[in-house]
Amino acid sequence: MRFNNRKMSETALAFAAGIGIGALIGVIFAPSSGEELRENLAGMAQDQIDDATSRGRRFVKEAKKAVQSVADDFDAATAQGTRAYREAKNATA
Repeated sequence: MRFNNRKMSETALAFAAGIGIGALIGVIFAPSSGEELRENLAGMAQDQIDDATSRGRRFVKEAKKAVQSVADDFDAATAQGTRAYREAKNATA
């Protein structure tokens, strides 16, 4: 999977802008005190961090499985090729 650096930059910028706008709207319309608001924002941010970390771990786990599957397939193909070579060599001898 190839990622376009420009598209990733635009996505990150849009994400950051969305967070900023959301925080501003939250501050303007929040019925709670500043301290409560900061605690809520910190909690929401931590939830997002935890979610991103969890997704990253799942991605790494699936990537490792995929790499191992390819390695297993390669090993099987190599073994099959070796057997075929030996059989062909013995048949001509």
